[in-house]
Amino acid sequence: MFKRIEKEDSEPEFATSFNVECLCRTPKPLKDAVNFKDDLNSLFRQGLEGKLEHKFYLSSLDPGLGKTESYLSFLRWWKASDFEPEGSVLICLSTIREIEEVIPRSGLGKADYAVLVTASNPLNQLGRGASERDKARVLFTTHSMMEKRLRGKLLAFNESLHFEGKARTLRIWDESLLPRTPVSIRVDDMAGLASPLRGNFPGFVAAVEAFVLSVRTMGAGGSVMVPAFTSDISSALPSKRLDPDEEKTVDALLRMQGCRMQVVHDRYHGLALVGATQALPDDIKPLIILDASGRVSSTYDLWETHGTNLVRLPSVAADYANLSVHVWQNPAGKKYLGNGANRRRIVEELVRIINANPSEPWLVIGKKDSLVEIQKEVDDAKPRSARVEYLNWGAHFGVNDYREFKNIIVIGAWPHTSAAYQARYIAATGACPSTLSGKEWTKIKSGELKGNLLQAICRGNVRNHTGGRCGDSTVYLIVDKGCRPLRLVRETFPGCKVLDWTPIMATPSKHAAAVIEVIKKAFEEPSLARLRKAVVLTRAGISAKVASGVYRHRAVAEYLTSAGLAMDARWFKRQVP
Repeated sequence: MFKRIEKEDSEPEFATSFNVECLCRTPKPLKDAVNFKDDLNSLFRQGLEGKLEHKFYLSSLDPGLGKTESYLSFLRWWKASDFEPEGSVLICLSTIREIEEVIPRSGLGKADYAVLVTASNPLNQLGRGASERDKARVLFTTHSMMEKRLRGKLLAFNESLHFEGKARTLRIWDESLLPRTPVSIRVDDMAGLASPLRGNFPGFVAAVEAFVLSVRTMGAGGSVMVPAFTSDISSALPSKRLDPDEEKTVDALLRMQGCRMQVVHDRYHGLALVGATQALPDDIKPLIILDASGRVSSTYDLWETHGTNLVRLPSVAADYANLSVHVWQNPAGKKYLGNGANRRRIVEELVRIINANPSEPWLVIGKKDSLVEIQKEVDDAKPRSARVEYLNWGAHFGVNDYREFKNIIVIGAWPHTSAAYQARYIAATGACPSTLSGKEWTKIKSGELKGNLLQAICRGNVRNHTGGRCGDSTVYLIVDKGCRPLRLVRETFPGCKVLDWTPIMATPSKHAAAVIEVIKKAFEEPSLARLRKAVVLTRAGISAKVASGVYRHRAVAEYLTSAGLAMDARWFKRQVP
């Protein structure tokens, strides 16, 4: 595929023959990673010289195998070669923090690079500064900045991304990419724009209200054309009148005006619109995508199946024999953890396993809104000497601060709504919304959950590979059994040890045992959907004065979870699958 040529007393030089026909989809073992990086360097050189075909090229190296280091080492080699061969480089990263981290490792001097981020950010003055960006051989920017600068505009006409008046030759996208941007809009969120915007933008609000009415009249299963909004509301954004979620809704409507979207029903959020819009212009190709989750992501499979412009390099999978994952198949979503009894049950178990090994640091990963309460309760109960750090989903990408942590607790797998998955399906395939059945999101969900787990668990010592294997790591994972967690873990981490983690059940009090028995007997009737809490008290012979304490008992919470039941202010009821 590629030939490596060594030159005496110099950095290695890489041959430039790239043969797509030689590519193999089968993941390579870790021992092949060195050769694979040589192949990747050859690909970088072809891109630099403008010799790549007009396509997207996907490279998948598991976290810790040197995805980012691959292009940084290439930059250092290019710098040492006095920037020969001739060319220029555009590197797109997920966050500003990542730009700050990679620049010192790139080996570039002040005159060699520039940065393009939000105008007010001082990073723009690094390197050659904002005034001489077009003279910098290497330009660092973010994904969001690329999408803003290139929305509706070709790369050839966007001078802020150019080198000496021309589009940069080697273009690298660090982390995941889809050929289109997925967009999902909750109908309730559209309706909620009326109050903050009616006074200043009555025309926009009237158009949105008419659109909401037409969507609700149509119902799930149909497709609608988003109207063109004549009000110049985009000039008012960002606005102090809107919170971040409201701004996102307005931005999504403006992005999709004049485009067709599918009307779907989301289990938790009611009616929603799903669709996709062009993320990057066609002349962004050739573009090399370096995605550590590419091996497990199903979006690339769909992209490849429904298009002809994606070239997948063979992925490199790590050996995870030194990873042990203890799986507790239990709900861990926002609603479940919002219940105090449920949360206490999980906190008690977390404190138990932390107390068993308090001398080593622990990392807890979970959803932000639930993690706040969990952190407070765990910190109050754990030994003061035990070091426990917390990281919320969404902030875990590209974070290497915990790479020495051997103990990780993961709460949930960060699932998204069915509407969000449906939008990703459209973005990956380019499917017309009007042709969808509404169930395509199931093809996306499994791959997305695998990617979440891979990125989260690889924040710790597992990313430190030695002798062909990952670093020693112990993970405690809490995931709803509906996500099929055992299969998810085995497919995400080949060769790992998967162990059952079943907490010791609490011993019920006399009153708790009576309540459990009544509920158990009542729900033996298959047709029973819900049971009044007042009826349970009467049958169990318990006074209403002690009811709240009984319902909060850990044994009751454990029974309800195991039986697939839920509890609200008035009812015990079956969970909807």
